[in-house]
Parts: sequence; structure tokens; C-alpha cells
Amino acid sequence: MSVYRSYHFTHALCREPANSVTNGLRLDLSENPHPELLLRQHKIYIEALNAAGVTVNIMPAQEDFPDSVFVEDAALVLDGVAILLNPGAESRAGEPKALVEDGAQYFKNIIQTDLTGPIDGGDILAFDDVIFAGLSDRTSQAGADDLAKLVDDFGYELRTVTTPKDILHFKTHSSLLDERTALATPSLAASGCFDGFEVVTSPENEPQGANVIRVNDKIIMSAEAPETAKMLGAMGFDVLTVPTSEVAKIDGAVSCCSLRYSL
Repeated sequence: MSVYRSYHFTHALCREPANSVTNGLRLDLSENPHPELLLRQHKIYIEALNAAGVTVNIMPAQEDFPDSVFVEDAALVLDGVAILLNPGAESRAGEPKALVEDGAQYFKNIIQTDLTGPIDGGDILAFDDVIFAGLSDRTSQAGADDLAKLVDDFGYELRTVTTPKDILHFKTHSSLLDERTALATPSLAASGCFDGFEVVTSPENEPQGANVIRVNDKIIMSAEAPETAKMLGAMGFDVLTVPTSEVAKIDGAVSCCSLRYSL
């Protein structure tokens, strides 16, 4: 069996949600997440990762960083090496340092960076030899250019694409199904950003369905996107659904809550 580094993983790293998550960043301030319910949903998420065959390590909650449950934004992990990123929101600037303090032992190595511009992990989608970096309010061209030099050492070409204005992160509307196939919302698929790759389009009425994570032979995705789950199941994917109502209240999704990699 071929092994693809874009989705064949042995480990995942998560962080428990903090009670301060009620102060998390979001576009819609109408409803706060419920910390206790979020913690229960987070445990279900971890169970799904375990079911997909990875060892999950869990860092303690960081009350100083309300959004720190979204560990994906603080680092990009390639071949077991964590490349620290530069989150675009000022309130999250300390999260990469907190990741080092709480999670350094879980990686082969950590690359400390001095990126000249912001870049969030939520804007980074890695295939086997190509990494897409979506330019957004949280990710700049300067940050992407700096990252391109770093990932070249791992055998990746970095391509920058423009994230639609109405979404927070590139991966809010896209994800990986296999080493040459992306899942994307109709608007993002139509943009042509995945030139050279196969693209599966999520149902028009389920934009949240475009954010999934491929972990070994499983697809982990939101239970709030049943049509997308049915579509992927019909395509032959083994789908695990998890509740995401609480992370969605602070503009989070399935991919945000873990770093996935192999050691």
C-alpha cells in the first residue's frame, strides 16, 4: 500500500478548550459557545481521531488564549517537524510560544521562525508535494513568501491563492480527500485555485461540509453537514461525523482542532 504524507498519520496533537473560550474571536457575536458542551464535543472529536488510528496527545487548556483550542493555527507540521507560524489576530500572537511550552516533546523538532507577515494554519492546505496558502485577513503575502522558503526544504511547492472575502480561512471552504483531490465549496471550486488537482464540490447548502480531515482511511467531518457526509460515503469514503455546534460559534471547524502528523 502506498503511503501518502498528506493524510497517513500516526499522531495528533490537541488542546483542551479553555473556559475563556466564550471570549473567542468571531464574526457573529450573537451567541457564545458553552464551555462544558464544547469540552464534551472535543472529547468526541478526540475519540474520532483515535478511531482513525492515531495516537492523540492533549495539551492543557490555556485560559490566557481563548482561541487556543484551535491548535492548527499556531504551527504547520511536516514530517513530524513543527514550523511555528505567526497568527494574524493580535490576541493569538502568544499561541505558538504556548505550543512550544506545552507540546515540544510531541514533535521530532521545532523550527522557530521570524516570519515578516502573519500566517494562520487555517489558511494552509498541504497535499503530498504542494501546499496551498490562502491569502486572507489572517494571512499575508509576506507570511506566505517566508513560509515558502521553509517548506521547500521538505520538498513542497507553496502556491498562494486568494481566499474569498466572506470566509475567515481558506480551509473553511476546502480540504483534502486524497493526495490529488480537494473538497471545496462551489464558489471556491469555481475560482480555479486547485488547478491541476481533482476537485469534488460540496453541496451548495452545506458550506461547512467542505471542511473535513482525512486521517488514514477515515474522513472526519461535521455532523452538521449530513448531505456532504452522505455524498462522501457514496463515493466510498469511511466517514466519521462529530458535533461542531460550539466551535462553529467562534468560527471554528473540524480541521482547526488538531495538528496531524507522522513520527
